[in-house]
Amino acid sequence: MVEAAAKLDVDALPAAEEPPRPETMRRRAVRGSVWVVLSFGYGQGVRLFGNLVLAYLLRDNLAAIGIMALVASLNRGLEMASSVGLNLSVVQHADGEQPRFIETAWTLQVIRGVGLFLLCCAFAVPYANFYKEPVLVALVPVTGRVLVIVSFQSPGIWLAQRRVEVWRLTSVDVVTQTATLATMIAWAAVSPTVWALAAGVVVSGIVRVGASYVVARSDRPRFRLDRDACGSILRFGGWLIVGTLLTFLATDLPTLALGRAFTKEDLAVFTVALMLATFSSQCVSKIAALVVFPLFSEVKNVGGDIASAAGRVLEPLRVLAGAATAAMYASGPMAVVMLWPVEYANAAWMVRLLAVMAILIVLGESLKMLLLSLGEARPTIWGHVSKLLALAVLMPTGAWWTSQTMGWALPGFVAGAALSEVARYLAFSVLTRRYGVRSLMRDLVWFAVMAVGAMLSAIVADAAHIAAAAQGWDSRVAAGVGGLAGCGMVSVVFALPVLVAIRDVRGLRG
Repeated sequence: MVEAAAKLDVDALPAAEEPPRPETMRRRAVRGSVWVVLSFGYGQGVRLFGNLVLAYLLRDNLAAIGIMALVASLNRGLEMASSVGLNLSVVQHADGEQPRFIETAWTLQVIRGVGLFLLCCAFAVPYANFYKEPVLVALVPVTGRVLVIVSFQSPGIWLAQRRVEVWRLTSVDVVTQTATLATMIAWAAVSPTVWALAAGVVVSGIVRVGASYVVARSDRPRFRLDRDACGSILRFGGWLIVGTLLTFLATDLPTLALGRAFTKEDLAVFTVALMLATFSSQCVSKIAALVVFPLFSEVKNVGGDIASAAGRVLEPLRVLAGAATAAMYASGPMAVVMLWPVEYANAAWMVRLLAVMAILIVLGESLKMLLLSLGEARPTIWGHVSKLLALAVLMPTGAWWTSQTMGWALPGFVAGAALSEVARYLAFSVLTRRYGVRSLMRDLVWFAVMAVGAMLSAIVADAAHIAAAAQGWDSRVAAGVGGLAGCGMVSVVFALPVLVAIRDVRGLRG
């Protein structure tokens, strides 16, 4: 798996006067996407298996999963609030392979990691008091140590991302995910508490750092702060700090608000539903970060046509995300009934509400990566501001409306969280028009196709489920029948778009 150590060779970059041929760029996008999909498929399989095992092991302590979701949100928030886009700077900057640039970025990363741990210690007590969970006082600093550990990972990870050597990145992910799951399950089997989940987090950081030095080798990093490199990184990342903080709020506000307004058990159920509903969007967002962003950055650096590149690279992502979203909308509730304990029953209806936002996340994230590849971090802020405003209005409004009509605020809260993604997508769509990328009408057409296919498939899935249950079949078996029927209908509806995408990919050969 390990190749020769990566050399910091500026000559390895493509010549400025020779933009990458469309076929070459498309091939690299497809090859990188395949690696991401394989890794993501493995990772999601591990995550699904882990969630199922932990759901049963922690069945009598369901709140532990909700509490850990709050810890993860705090750590993620601190990370994103201090993010200056170190990896993105290395990927998109013309001097990204220069030793002075990479070592400066690595040094800034270590300084940031230490600072984040200190912030975790400072926030532990007020955070525990806010959520009325005393265990957070100890839990937050323990998991916060991971932020220091991970900051020492090899800068070769950034070089691999820049060169679209996705297999290196995915190898690190696979090893880390496996070790994390094994730790959580082993600990929870002996002691089914929230500390089993915390142990997995700590182990994940240690394993990730070790794997990064084995798989993504580079020259040995050393502490260094070059003035010019610092200036370039901080100029690019200055606005990115605001953008990533807003991204965190726009992404995690539903989790943070739900953990405060409802029970920790409700939060645990919401976490499972969100995982299932956003399966496709997480995969495609990872493709956007690891494949699409470096390719767009390369096109920009050599003076290529960004609008043309967007048309060639992003179209397959629409097809993939649309089909996967429709499948989850149709069969996600059946998966909950079939696989999870009865305590998670509410996740079934949550999945369908949250699946609405999955395709919008994919389309919006792809447009965001395009802006960042052009060095335009500041405009992306407006997308996140739009979603935050929508969340601030839609979540409480939805909760109030369903509490008045149904006597239950949770469904309206979840629906408001899902619909807020419309605002972010529309903002990014408007922002990219100045660069000649006019995707709104095509996205709307594809969204309409996906919505019709998803609803037809859901009708088929529900009918098959009801019919099987009426025959007296076991509830889990009936749910499995409904899920298979829904996926089968999705296959029929989306067969032609998928075949066209496969034909386009095969046409790149030769």
